[in-house]
Amino acid sequence: MTEIQSPKQDATARRRRMQLVSAIRISDLGTANGHRLVIVVCAALAVGSAWPNCAHAKWVWTKETGWVEPARLPSGTPEERFRLARVLMAEKQYASAVAELQELIVKYPNSPIVQSAMLEITEALFLEGSYAKAFEAVEQFLQKYPGSERARDAIQREYAIGCNLMATDPEKAVTVFEKVIKHQPFGPLADDAQVKIGDCYAKQMDYAAAVLAYEKAIREFPESEWAMMAHYRIGECNLLRAKTTANQTGPLAAARDGFDRYIRKYPDGKHAVEARERLTEVTLLQANKEMEVAEFYLRIKKPKAAAHCFGLITQEFAGTEAAENAREGIKYLKGIGALRP
Repeated sequence: MTEIQSPKQDATARRRRMQLVSAIRISDLGTANGHRLVIVVCAALAVGSAWPNCAHAKWVWTKETGWVEPARLPSGTPEERFRLARVLMAEKQYASAVAELQELIVKYPNSPIVQSAMLEITEALFLEGSYAKAFEAVEQFLQKYPGSERARDAIQREYAIGCNLMATDPEKAVTVFEKVIKHQPFGPLADDAQVKIGDCYAKQMDYAAAVLAYEKAIREFPESEWAMMAHYRIGECNLLRAKTTANQTGPLAAARDGFDRYIRKYPDGKHAVEARERLTEVTLLQANKEMEVAEFYLRIKKPKAAAHCFGLITQEFAGTEAAENAREGIKYLKGIGALRP
């Protein structure tokens, strides 16, 4: 016979359920391979509720396992070991998860779940922040399963690894992005990776290499959404190269050409204003550089060579202070008879 609770008893039961819910701490661990992982720690016994019945125990929920208590989860079959590794990842025990998955792969090399286990290792290492090891794990997966339906997932993970490495090891990141392109030369991430290579070189202040990388991105992916940015960065890197090298003539000319091309191709582009400002800056730097050459010729008493430089400045950099000074220089040389045949 079913016991009928009084209104007072029923209210007490409801109150205890509410106390249970309020005692539950939910920690959202984000996503792993598209599945949301949640840990729930219960501080009291469930009383007639749908929550796991637990007293001072840790329960973990994943899409594959539902609610489980890790300590009691079986680990006999490959599938059970895989589920255990997923639970360990949910608890952020990444090293233990990797060890479990590696043991699974060694013990059951022919199991269909090995492919998923290898990918899961890349995920665990990535979440742990071991990006170099995660990269190696991705490469191992792609070497073993080059035609896998999940190769695209692996390459996406590889690209993410490269992005995370840029801040701490841009040189290694270049290697990662080159692999992304090698695996899928015309894939959806190939143009992104090529531009990122340029960014990595720029971070290392290797501006010449950065320019080559951006030019390659424009040449091989002309319709890419990154093409406009690559055009701007070519001018920017050439300007930076001019500021950090003794021989400024070539880099300044390249920077001027780069910004000019950007403005002509993208007059209303995202960086059009900055490109015009940089173009003005480069023009002034070039004009001043030419003035230094003219003054050098004056110092070594070669007035005709100096006059030639002054003439070029008035033509190439009209409207600048340098052009006005150049005109004054020519006037002065004529006045003292230095330009007579």
